Amino acid sequence: MGFLRLLLPSYKKTIEYFSNGKGYGKKKYVKKILSFFNFIFKSNFVDVRGQKMYLIKGFEEYATVGVYGVLDTHIVESLIKPGDYAIDVGAAIGYFTLIFAKLVGKKNGLVIAFEPKAERFEILTKNVNVNNYKNIKLEKKAILKDDGSSTFFSLSDGAGLHFVANSDEFINESNSFEQKIPKEVSTINLDKYLEDLDILKKISFMKIDVDGPELLVLQSSELLLQNSDLKILIEWDVSSSKRCKCNPKTLIDILLKNNFKIFYPNYKRNRFFQVSKNELLTMPTNVNETINLICVKDLSILKKISYFEI
Repeated sequence: MGFLRLLLPSYKKTIEYFSNGKGYGKKKYVKKILSFFNFIFKSNFVDVRGQKMYLIKGFEEYATVGVYGVLDTHIVESLIKPGDYAIDVGAAIGYFTLIFAKLVGKKNGLVIAFEPKAERFEILTKNVNVNNYKNIKLEKKAILKDDGSSTFFSLSDGAGLHFVANSDEFINESNSFEQKIPKEVSTINLDKYLEDLDILKKISFMKIDVDGPELLVLQSSELLLQNSDLKILIEWDVSSSKRCKCNPKTLIDILLKNNFKIFYPNYKRNRFFQVSKNELLTMPTNVNETINLICVKDLSILKKISYFEI
């Protein structure tokens, strides 16, 4: 069906128009509807923002839309500088990992990418290698409070891995998980890991997208969160957090305790705006939609970036 890719430019313009720059992948029900069109236009090897990427099931939109969240991508490209040390927690197949590596530079910067799912990690490694990056350190591990291992379950659509605090109770409550043998995944404490590498104080950017247990990643980063120049891009999905027994209020409390200011996206205006704890927790939540928050300590770094309203 390669000849159908001739229609791809028109398809991209349609998606861009209706998604307001967000990327339809953020809307779960829309993603299901459009998965058929992604199949028609799919390619197993694509160019994404000047980088080569191999794809697997669940990431077809990279071959059609060419970007995963326009606003999020622009923000990352505005905040990460040459020589930075960046962390990608929940790297998947490497969309942001590759962008980070390009931004931090080949000489002095470093990117550490964590991805516990075997199939994704295999493609992530392949994507790093095909782009000849030597400034990326890959870890087939999940970030939790303790070193060791933990139980994960795959979503029935193969979209991700979710940590389950009480697996029996959770499976009984949710039909979204496959009834299958749990997967044991290696876990590490992020603070300890970075201290062992003697780079904890050097980390200036962290992306966290782990489909629910983002709180657990923050709890594994108590020392890292004290870095004065740390910026965080973190998924905000209240329903997934609660499913994983992670309290969204506690997540916000940790960020505020460490002097972060929290910014919420307005995709129609292509801007992030600052929100308070109460505003964030009382904001209407669409269970079919996930977004990313931007968290910074120093507001002065945002003044020259047009994507923020301060």
